[in-house]
Amino acid sequence: MSASDFQLLVSDDWSDYQLLDSGDLRKLERFGKVRVNRPDPQAFWRPKTPVENWKADAVFPPRPTMTIAAPGLFRASNRPRTGPSAGTA
Repeated sequence: MSASDFQLLVSDDWSDYQLLDSGDLRKLERFGKVRVNRPDPQAFWRPKTPVENWKADAVFPPRPTMTIAAPGLFRASNRPRTGPSAGTA
């Protein structure tokens, strides 16, 4: 496979995603109506709001290595009704 076999896909007007805050090795993101707090080993700065004050529907715990995806932990009242976490994969 060569570089010419790949196509760069860009989502300029994707309104369902928003980076809300980041720092202290974490990201707070919004996917549709779901807020996700997940690890990001490259976010080594201080967040605008302390991580412990972030309000998230799903929290991915930190892992010793960042090569394995951690399962998200949803609060039951905010679990999405569609997607792999709802058993519709």
